[in-house]
Order: sequence, then structure tokens, then C-alpha cells
Amino acid sequence: MTTMKTARRVLSLLLAWIVVGLSLAQTPTPTPAALGAAEEAARLTGRLDARTPRQTYTFDGSRGEVVRLSLRATSGDLDPVLSLYDPLGQLVLTRDDSAEGLDVRANATLPSDGPYLLVIGRWGYGLGSSEGDYELSVERLGVLAAQGSTLRYGVPVTNLITDSQFEWYYTFRARQGDILNIELVRSSGTLDPLLKVLDSDRFLLDSNDDEAPDTRNAALRNFFVERDGVYVVVATRYGEAAGDSVGSFVLTISEAASSGVGNSPRAPAPIGYNQTLEASLDNRQSVRYYRFIGQEDDLITASAEQRSGRLDPVLTLADADMQPLRSDDDGGGGKNARIERFRLPYSGVFHLIVSRFDDNQGAFRLGLRRVGTAFEGFDPAMPRLLYGTTVQDAISESDPSSQYAFWGEVGDVVTIRMARTSGTLEPVLELLDDRGRRMFRADGTGEVVGFERLVLPATGAYIIYARRYEGNMRPANTTGDFRVTLALIERQPPPTPTR
Repeated sequence: MTTMKTARRVLSLLLAWIVVGLSLAQTPTPTPAALGAAEEAARLTGRLDARTPRQTYTFDGSRGEVVRLSLRATSGDLDPVLSLYDPLGQLVLTRDDSAEGLDVRANATLPSDGPYLLVIGRWGYGLGSSEGDYELSVERLGVLAAQGSTLRYGVPVTNLITDSQFEWYYTFRARQGDILNIELVRSSGTLDPLLKVLDSDRFLLDSNDDEAPDTRNAALRNFFVERDGVYVVVATRYGEAAGDSVGSFVLTISEAASSGVGNSPRAPAPIGYNQTLEASLDNRQSVRYYRFIGQEDDLITASAEQRSGRLDPVLTLADADMQPLRSDDDGGGGKNARIERFRLPYSGVFHLIVSRFDDNQGAFRLGLRRVGTAFEGFDPAMPRLLYGTTVQDAISESDPSSQYAFWGEVGDVVTIRMARTSGTLEPVLELLDDRGRRMFRADGTGEVVGFERLVLPATGAYIIYARRYEGNMRPANTTGDFRVTLALIERQPPPTPTR
């Protein structure tokens, strides 16, 4: 190519870059195709012609990361051009063709964290005339060992500890719920590695010198990320500035099997009332964890419905400490799990845990609803009793009876007693349903009346009605002090649905 032809081509290329820059800034652009942040390599194919003179792609990059870009014409007379822009829209590099021909090849070191824009087109873009099919390749080669480089999960970094450079700082981005394994391994010399992890405020979160007694390698296993943000890894040696070991190291960050929100009890996924979420269970992740906030006496219904595969979900409601309160397998019909009208015993944090009955895999839909309150419509002044409660009260001419409410589950075996403790009181005890209708009555001539091992017929609110005898068979209108006791003897499990 002559000097004059070269000058013309450079001038034309500059004009073309101006045209594509104006086009990117001023005209609507289709949403760029995402290459995927976690892929080590991405390969795509497409076509450039008069109708589509350019195409754009995005990928997530990290500071210090090295990527290899390759754009190859696979048909026609296509003369491809490639440009890369950083997260601020600044041009990182642009390439026309390589020494071997019209194909474009380039390595780029990414200057910052964030999304990068890759623009490919034919030479001259809209003013050009070449056309044909292409193959685009983006390969992640690794991360530079330079101070301050951004680490990527699964991509090792090697470097050297010396007396003049005894520590190296690297950053990485993590999301709440990530569970990480961070390893600093000696690869040569006498190096005794020391590993530290700091938050974005440079506060020390954790450190390790020797992972095990028989090794000098350092590691932090199952490091839990409390919140989204940028974290700092310090790779140094035992004794740091005062240490004397030297040598090379390999630093690696990788995700543990249970990493991610919802995958472990330490990072349950949030769910709210009247919300549904979908997820799946397989051999890698056989349990999912969720967290919600409830109020005392809220009645909730939760369900885990099979959506695909042969999954047979099991649903467990647990308290703030992950202690089970209720569990169900097929209460929703078929292979669907359902916990219906459960009364929350306190205000605060609760958990839903979805597991599986067997080893089958598949997707599920988790739903949570608030369907009312346990004592809706009751007099707010009526005392609420819990199992194991004993209350002291009195009957007088001005206050001849008392009522107490409690919540019971179908099959609960309970004992309820009313015992005179002073006076001439002739006690009478009744158990009412949530509408105030009498279900059971206990009367007698002794000091104690009540129900022994009574089986509750339904889940719901009940009223204990304590009063005095008002007939003409024995002394009436008596008064005195008394004690009411409510106790759960046993809880009978509900019938197991036929599988």
C-alpha cells in the first residue's frame, strides 16, 4: 500500500470513527447483547452488511483484568473494525486489521471495574461497502499482579514477596450472601504467607496465617459476605515488615458450594407477605432458605408448589434461630407442600425452608400470605393465654365471671382446670369456640373443675369461660379467688396424606 493510499485509508477510518461515535451518542441503539460476566470465554457469530453495519456487546470487567479480543470474517469480503469503551464511555482501544490480514486481534488491560461496551462493524461503518459473516471471541486471560488489581472469582493471581515489597493489596466485589474460599499458597522460596481481608473502610474482617499445623499456606474457608461492596485482600508474610521469609505466591478466591443469597442459613433470601418467588432444587443445592418479618398473632399461609421436574418439595416454618415450628410435605395436594393458618407466636424474624422429600430435582414456587389475625374480632382487653400458663383471678358480686382466649391446633391434647383458692366459690368452667358458642362444660361440687386430656377439634381461637354456679341445686352467687391453668399434654400430628 502506497503512502498516499495509506493516508487516505487513515483519514477515512478517522471519519468513520467520528461517524460511529456520533451514531452511538445521538441515535437509538438496540440493547447491547451481554456476553456474561462469569464466562472465561465467549464466542458469538453474526453478520454485518448495509442493513446492520455495526453491532454492540457488553461484558462486565474488573480493574487489572486482561482480555483477548478476536474478530474474524468468516464469509464475504467483510473488513471488520473493533472498538472497546470503558464504563465511563472512554475509548480503551480500537483496531482495524492485523498484520496477517483483515482479521482483528488485540489484548486489552481493563482500567476499572464495571460494564464495558464492545462495538464491532465493517470498515467505514455506514459509509463502508464490505459485508459478510463474522465470529467474535472474548477471552479472559487473567488478572495482572499489579498493586490494586481487582480479583475475579476462580482466576488465580501470582506475585512475589520480597523484603522491599512485603505486601500486596487486591480488591474484589462481592454480594451479600457470598460464601468464599480465599487461599494464599506459597509457590517458591521460604515464604510463610499471611492473609487478611478488609472491608471498604479498611476494617479488618478476618485473617489467617497457617491453615493447618502441617502447612504454612494461609486460607480463609467459608468467608461470609455480610453486605454488597468492595473488599480488600492483603497478601503478605508472617511478621509483615519485620518478617524475613520471601518467595512467590498464588492467590485465589472461589465461591463455596452454598454461596449466594438463599443458599445457606446465614444468608436467607427475603420474602414478604403476598409475594411469590421461584427457585429450584438439585444435587448441588438441595435446600433453599428464606426470611420474613411477622407480627405476633399474624395468621400466615405458606406454600411450596412443584413447577417442573419430579421435585417433591418439603416446607418448614422456623423461628429466628432456625428452630422448626411446623413442617409439611404434601398438604397442598399432589406433591405440593402447604402450611395453613399458622399463628405466629411473637413479633420478629421467621424463616421458610424448602427442601425435598427425595433426590428428585426440579423448580418450585414459594408463596407467603397473611390471611388474618388469631384473635380478630375479640375484645382487645380479653387476656391471651399460652400453653403452660396459670392465672390468678377472683369472682365477686360486681365481677361474676372472667374470659380468657387462647390459640390451639387441631389434635392438641390439653388440660384446662379452674381451682378455688379462697372463699365459698362454686366454680363452673366452659370452653367456647371463636364465636362464643359453648363446646364443653365442667361443673361439680368440689373445689376443682375442668377438662382432662381434651382433644381440640380444630385449629383456631378458643375462649375459656370461668364463672360461678347460678342454679338452685346448691349454694349460688358464691364468691372467692380462683386459679385457671392451661396446659398442652401432647400434640397429635395431622394425618399424613396418601402419597
